[in-house]
Amino acid sequence: GFAAQSLFRDTTRVSMAVDAANLDKVRTECSHLAFVTATTLHPVKPPPYVASYQLVADFIEKAGLPVCTFGLGCHASLTQTIDEAQLDPITLRLLQVLSAHAPSIAVRGHFTADLCAKFGVKNVEVVGCQSAYVSGMANWSTRTNLSLPVQRPVANLTFSVDEAEALRLAMDSGADLIGQNDQLSEEIQLGEFSRERYLSEKVAPGEYPFITQLFRQGKLSREHYFDYVQAHFHKFYTVPTWLAHMKGRYDFCFGTRFHGNMAAFMAGVPALWLSHDMRTQELCEHLNLPFVAHSRLAEFATVSDLASECTFDAFWAAFPQRMREFRSYLDRNGVTPLLKSEFVSTSDTITATA
Repeated sequence: GFAAQSLFRDTTRVSMAVDAANLDKVRTECSHLAFVTATTLHPVKPPPYVASYQLVADFIEKAGLPVCTFGLGCHASLTQTIDEAQLDPITLRLLQVLSAHAPSIAVRGHFTADLCAKFGVKNVEVVGCQSAYVSGMANWSTRTNLSLPVQRPVANLTFSVDEAEALRLAMDSGADLIGQNDQLSEEIQLGEFSRERYLSEKVAPGEYPFITQLFRQGKLSREHYFDYVQAHFHKFYTVPTWLAHMKGRYDFCFGTRFHGNMAAFMAGVPALWLSHDMRTQELCEHLNLPFVAHSRLAEFATVSDLASECTFDAFWAAFPQRMREFRSYLDRNGVTPLLKSEFVSTSDTITATA
């Protein structure tokens, strides 16, 4: 959302109420609706929040304004096939409404594009994520790349998969941990969850299953893990404070969080994505970002070994053409006149080298 908003001169958040007064207000104040999204399509099991898509679809339909979509993707496993993928009726309706109100829809990768096409939505363009373009522009003059050996690593972990090997690499190297939704670690870091209480709990509230398993297997002690989190965990609620923390502090970032790595890259820190599902892999493949299969982590003895897989050469080689495609998408959706002049001038300079 931060990246999408940074492209435009003038943006405002709007209420999605469908009463006449709000709809008139939105039509008066806005020329377009920017639908900034992420994991929207769930071809295996839709989460409860999919019910809210009904409200979004109703609002877009009744407002009647052209929609420019950013970052639409799907949550699928690496073994998921398009043939077996399904979409629930509420998600499908939202997708159809977006399609009807936009010349084209920007999707994250080819898997998402194929999934949309399966359900009759074919006016899609594989664009990746706007955060990659904003980050690439921020690093264009220096062409950020990695220098070995790694001395100041940082990791961001999903914790929705077995992150034992990623945690091993992080803790062995003294890496900081950046959290995005890890409430327990945040409470430990803030002193709201005491050491005494943590050591007395068999399973602390919000503790991830693989962490509990490491304790039970004797591979990690509760004392050591608590002390490590207290000393190394960070969490941010605004992008500027996140970027300010990253800049100049670290020399390598790795992890399963796509935007955790992208925040590092935006701040000039080389990052390596750990691909564990389709939503990460399709982005990395389209944007030529450096990534390693999450299943390979046991192969790497140290963070420096892992970092040897991180090169941005392919990203930089492809970036001017990818930026040209992104600008073309914005043109086709009629929002080029609304872009910030500095974004236009810098992206023009970059696309001229394609």
